[in-house]
Amino acid sequence: MPVFLEILPHTVSNGLAGVNLKDSYNETVKLSEVPSLQDGSGHFLALINGNGKVHSIIYTARGYLGLYSSDTKQYEAYKIGETTDYGTVSDSSYSSYYSSIYYLAAIDEGNSTDLTVSRAWSCAGIRACLGIGEWSWNR
Repeated sequence: MPVFLEILPHTVSNGLAGVNLKDSYNETVKLSEVPSLQDGSGHFLALINGNGKVHSIIYTARGYLGLYSSDTKQYEAYKIGETTDYGTVSDSSYSSYYSSIYYLAAIDEGNSTDLTVSRAWSCAGIRACLGIGEWSWNR
């Protein structure tokens, strides 16, 4: 059974009192109008910031990976397994998070004392983990 909304690190949020998370997740999938999400053959992970705005969306279906990044406000698509300038496209770092909408405090600027976690969950860090971008702290 998928996790419908998880707050990382694992803390309880009073702001979700009375919200049916399964219904909210299903409504999100319905609104996507993406057949592979609706029939279960595709998967997605959405990361939101503290204001509920989309930070990043990772989507897979039919051997392809789609990515939306809020820093560039662009959508990108890649074939899983293809070679890029940064490695091989792979969603293995995120596959256990699929079917979820996550809030991670580290993506909100100034909210984390762990620079490594903040960088890893930044849009650039996500692209690097997917094999489609450079690790920004390697420069």
